[in-house]
This record gives sequence, structure tokens and C-alpha cells, in this order.
Amino acid sequence: MVNSTALAQLFTRQDQALAAAITTDALLLGVVLGLAVVVQTRYRYFYFENALQRSRGPAPPAGVFGWVGFVLRMPESQIEEVAGLDALVFLHFIRTMLGVLLLFTASFGLLEVAVYVGCSFAVPEEFFPAGWSARLSLANVPKASEHQRCTYVTLAVSAVGMNCLTLLTLWALRRGWVRIVAARRRFMIAARDASARVVLVLGAPTAPVQHRDAVLQLWHELHPGAVLDVRMVRDCGSLPKLLAQREKLRQQIGGEVWAHPGCCRRAAALVAPPRRAVVQAEEGELILPADQAARRHSLLQKAREVDAAVAAELRARTAEEADAGRHFLILFSSLRAASAAQRLVHTETDAQVVHAPLPQDVRYEPLQPHGLLLAAAALPAMRALYVAVLFFYSIPITFVSTLLQVPTLERHSPLIKSVLDALGPAVTAFLTSFLPTVALLVFTAMLPSICVFLSESEGWPSHSLVQKQAFEKLFLFEFVWVFIGVAIASGLVASISSFVSDPTSALNTIGGSLASTSNFFFTLMLLQAAFSLPYGEVRLIPLLLHLSKRLVQKKTAPAPAAPHPASENLNRRLISQPPSSSSESVPQPSHAPPAAPPAEEVPPSNPPYHVLWSKVMMGVTIGVCFANVHLIATVAAVVYLAVCYVLFARAILFSHTNQFESCGRHFWPSACGWVLRILFTAQLLLAAVHSLKESFVTAALSLLPAVFAYLGHRHFNKVYLAQLDVLPLLYSVRADDALRRGEVRDVTAEERKAFETLYGEEIGVASDGTAVGTIDGDRDGDPSGNKKVIEHFRSLYMQKELEWPDGLQLSAV
Repeated sequence: MVNSTALAQLFTRQDQALAAAITTDALLLGVVLGLAVVVQTRYRYFYFENALQRSRGPAPPAGVFGWVGFVLRMPESQIEEVAGLDALVFLHFIRTMLGVLLLFTASFGLLEVAVYVGCSFAVPEEFFPAGWSARLSLANVPKASEHQRCTYVTLAVSAVGMNCLTLLTLWALRRGWVRIVAARRRFMIAARDASARVVLVLGAPTAPVQHRDAVLQLWHELHPGAVLDVRMVRDCGSLPKLLAQREKLRQQIGGEVWAHPGCCRRAAALVAPPRRAVVQAEEGELILPADQAARRHSLLQKAREVDAAVAAELRARTAEEADAGRHFLILFSSLRAASAAQRLVHTETDAQVVHAPLPQDVRYEPLQPHGLLLAAAALPAMRALYVAVLFFYSIPITFVSTLLQVPTLERHSPLIKSVLDALGPAVTAFLTSFLPTVALLVFTAMLPSICVFLSESEGWPSHSLVQKQAFEKLFLFEFVWVFIGVAIASGLVASISSFVSDPTSALNTIGGSLASTSNFFFTLMLLQAAFSLPYGEVRLIPLLLHLSKRLVQKKTAPAPAAPHPASENLNRRLISQPPSSSSESVPQPSHAPPAAPPAEEVPPSNPPYHVLWSKVMMGVTIGVCFANVHLIATVAAVVYLAVCYVLFARAILFSHTNQFESCGRHFWPSACGWVLRILFTAQLLLAAVHSLKESFVTAALSLLPAVFAYLGHRHFNKVYLAQLDVLPLLYSVRADDALRRGEVRDVTAEERKAFETLYGEEIGVASDGTAVGTIDGDRDGDPSGNKKVIEHFRSLYMQKELEWPDGLQLSAV
């Protein structure tokens, strides 16, 4: 029997280090909370203005931390209403995995801990390391040859625990799939007048460019009477470059006298290259410095040339013969026809028919004929570049870190040595340890942007797909270098000489390294939960940048002054007598700079889902992989995921507005696939521990859940994945029938209102009982009822480069 004194002696140096880490994290949390109280009290608009700007969402709760209880009580239906399906998918995934880890920890995890601790006291002390944290780890259980009975019991319990964890995770993911598919299906029916009946046809990069008439004829033959319209993704040529140049000139010209559209032609005559500082206006004098008048004249002359080039290019790109491409969007008359089209396989043309992204989510540049060829060539290059970054990033970082070492800097610059001597030994010691890490810190800060750049260069057709690909790249990097690099590679590198001669010893080395790395991940998760996550959501750097911008705007804002009589008379004449748009007139663009936003306005920001998902998946990785090895790491991961849910839900609801809504299509399948890979990694690590303990029967039992995980992944992809894109035919027919009768099935009044606000689409029933946007006719004399739908479709899926800019006249060509 062990007395209290003996129990106290078990509190070793390792336990003291963990206790010190907890104390430090508590102090850091207090500092961050104090900072949050100060900044959110003084600059409350910065943290809650976004929800008000988008004219939807809950009102900011009272108090600095009043939002905590609000977020925890908020149901998922309200999350979908105010933030969209992507936010629902993200927060539902956190809830799902948090529930899995909590349920396992509170049930089988505690049983495992009791067995591990009981085994540690049942064997002689020389077979078990001292310390409470060591006694909670399966990796410290004696080998079977040393204490057979105790070891077999603990290993058998851990193997059964892995089977239970795998089955529990698969059950929770299946419930999530059903929930997300139902929400996605409800959205696709509600969006009946826009994206639900629109499909995107992706042609092969080597396929010939097709004209709209040929495409329309082909699809009319495939689906007689069901195709309403076709929108080809045209080649924009040099329009993006010209429009960017035009916008730059528009920003440069500025000035009150140029603010009214159409004034540039008359103003240009007033500022011909002067020989004096006073320019004669039509009535009175307009005083301008000579150099400013010459500069304005040069800019206006260049603006006229750019406008002429833009108009000529627009004429060429919007011509009837230019209405061609390899990719195109098709609007169908019913949900049934759209669903049937997505099931059609084009074996001859290799065309792929997918559900169309929302209009604001489409990336037209890689869908253009020339962009498609560039994307096809860039895809393997970008993937090779990512592999190089993944495996060889340390080479340039090590080189830069070597150059930033204090002895190296002193050797190349005597001035630096003098400065360091003047600063003192304390500052020198700090710089000696900090400077070599600058390169790694900069690379870590730039890594999310690098992943986004690589994903954009691969030519994905939507912004949400780019975010999903960036998430997978970012998390793969963290999974390889943060988790695998610490949990596995550290032990292998330390014992590389031993397993070169005996490769079978690799599993033993991996299993032995888990005993120490679990404490590292426990400390890491608590540090992230107590400091990194709260400090990131305080958004101190963006707040300082916002305040700096406000300060600059106030200092550079011109003081109000009385207008010059000539200038006032000129503006009055220009407004009352707009110039005619005859064929002889020169282009009259609006070159006035856009109005500055109010000083208190916070520009809307898109939620960085690729970063948020990566952070959540790292917590899931730690929690799942150590659930049956060392439960304290899983407990820390549970705390981390709980903090993630509270902070990220607040940010999504109040601080961010998702401009690239995928409506739950991309992130959920990717996250579920990663969870199953994480499960397989956890099973492999547990089998490594069992091999270290010379228990190969339980090691095989630990790998048995890998079969369940594979079958579950296959079942999810086969049954549920296709339903995220395609409505079942019977479901589509019933929805079309309800639409023809003017009914709105499966959509309540609150959901319909939320949809109209969130996605800008109009659904429901007209006053005469006819559903808006149906094929049963309308009140404007269109017997087929398709006129409004086609016009709405063309206005939604429109390439911005092909729209005539404000102030650009057709006579400019």
C-alpha cells in the first residue's frame, strides 16, 4: 500500500515542468484577456461592425464578454441563417470532433487511465519511471517479457479503446454527413431561380473552342426543351490589364472639378499646356499652378488613349463571333433536368458537368480559353513547387539564419559590433537567440499566403475551391513538420544508426518517442489555447493598421474652403449642360476617385477558412493520436478545440463576411478524409507502442480499425459525396412539382427570408400564387415564364471585364 508521502514523492521534475507550463499559460491568458477588455471597450466597432454592415446577423451583445454565452447557446439553424453553410459546416465539424473526444475521454479514456495507473503500482518501481505523468502513459508500461500479466491487460484495453474510438468517430461523421447533405439539399431547392438549375461544363484543355450556337444546339438535342440559356466563358484578352491601368489613372487624376461624370472633355480644354499659372475658363479664371496643369493635361491625354483602347477591346470581345469558349454555364428549366445533366458522361469530349458555384464564387480567369491552357501547364509545376517547399524549405531558412547570427554580422560589419557593445550584454544575448529565428518566423507567417498563391495558380474554377486546396496544403505541411516531425522523426533521427542495420526496430523507436512527445504536445495545446488563439482574435496588428490609416486620412484630408468663383461657375455649367455623346466626341470616363469610407467603417474581411481549418485539424490530430497512449494530451486538445469553437464562432458571426460561399460543398469532405487519415496514423502509432512492448497480438488488434476506417471512408464517398452536388431525381421531380404549384417545400418562412438576405436571391410565391422564377408563366406577357429567369441568370453569371465601365461611351471606338 502506498501512503501519501510516497505519492508526493512521485511528483518529479517532469511533473513540475508541466505544472509550471500550466501556471505560465494561466498568466498569459490573463494578460490577453486584459488586452481584449481594453481594445474591445475602446474600439468596439472594429470587432462588431462587420455584422451590421452586411445587414444581417445578431446584434452585438452587451459587455466585453457577453458574446461568449451567446455563441455557446446559438443553434446551428441560426448559424446557417446569419453566416452561411460554410460557417455551419466549420462549426459543426468542431462540435462533432469535440463531442467525440469528450465522450471517449469521459468514458473509455478514464478506464484506460485507471488501468495504466493500477499497472504502474502493481509492478516493481524499477520497471516503471517515476512521476505521475509517466504513469499515465501507455508508452511507459513494462514489456510483456518483464511483467506479462499487467502488460497484456493494459495493451488489450488500449487496443479495445482504439476500436471504440474508431467506431465512435465513424458514427459521428456519418451523423454529420446526413446533417450537411440535408442542409445542402435544402439550399439547392431554395436557390431554384439561380444556381440550383445552373451547371458548369468543364471542357478538356485540348478540346476545340466552341461557339455558343453550336453548344446550344448540342444541349438542346441532349435535353429537348429543358435548356433555357447558355453563358460561354469568353476570352477577355488584354481587358484586365487595360481596366487596371484605367482605374489607376482614375485614382491619380482626382480633384473636385473632375468629379462629375462627363466633365473630362471640357476640363481637358481648360488645362492645355499653359504658359502661365492662370488658366482662362469659360467664365472667370481657374487658378492652377503651371506644373499641376501640365501634369493633369498629360494624365487626361493618357486616360483618353486608354479609354479608346478599352472600348476597342470591349467591342472585339463582346462581339457575336467572340461568344465562344471551352467552359460554359447552362441554365435549365427544372431541377430534374439539371440533375440529369450532371449524371451525363461525355466520353468523346471528356467534358465534366458539375454543379455551378455561386456567382460571386466563380473564378472566370482560369476558365477562359487561354487561362485554361495556362492552368493546365501550371498545375504540375505548382505541385512540384509545393513538394519542394514541403521537403526542402529548411535549406534556404538555414542559410539565412546562418547569415543572421550575431558573430557573422559582427564579422562583416564593425558598426554592428559597436552598437551591440553599447546596448549591453543583455540585449546582445537576446539578439543572439532571436535573430536566427527571424527567417523561420517570416516563413511561418507567409506560409498561408504561399499556399493560397500555389492553389490560385493551379487554375481552380472557384474561390472556395482555392481556399479548400490551400487548407489541404497548409495542414499537410503542419502535419508533416509539426506532428510527424516531433512525434516520429525526432526518435528516428536520434536512433538512425540502430535501425539502419535493423529496420524492424523503427516501430520500437517510434513507440518509445511517444512517451516524451505527448508532454510536448500537452504544453503546445495549452499554450495555443491560452495565448495564441485569444491573441490572434484580439487582432491587434489589424487594429493598429486600421488606426494608422484613419490617422493618415485625417491628416491628408483637405480643409474645407470657399470655392473659387470660376470653379463654382464651371461646375454649375458642367452639371447643368452635360456634353453630348456624338460620334465625334472623345471618351468621357468618370475619373473621379471613389469616395473615401467613413472614418469608423471597417472594411469587410473574408474569413481565412484555410487557416482556421488547419488550426482545428491540428487539435483533432493531437486529440485522436494520443487518446489511447497518453490521455493528458487529449485533454489539452479538448480544451484547445473548445477555445477554437468559441473564438472562431465569434469571429465568423461578428468580424468576418464570407464573400466566397461554397454552401458546404468542399470543406466537409476534405475534413472527413483527413480525420480518417488521422485515425490510421493513430492506429499505426498505437501498434508501434505494442510492438515496443513485444505484444504482437494486440498490435494486430490495434490495426484492425484501419479496415473499419477505410470501409467508412468508401461508404461516405459512395453514398453522400455525390448528394452534395446532385439532387436525387425523385427529390428533384417532387421539388419541381411543388414549384409549379407555387409551394415552397422544406423551406420555412424564416429560412426563406434568411436565404434571400444571405444569397441575394428571390424565392417564394407571387401575389397571384405563381412561384417566382417558375416555368409556368409570369405577369409580363411571357407565356413560358422564362424571360425573368434568363435575364437574372445573365446578370448573375457575367464576367466583370466584359461590362462597360461607367463613363465609357460607345463612341470612344
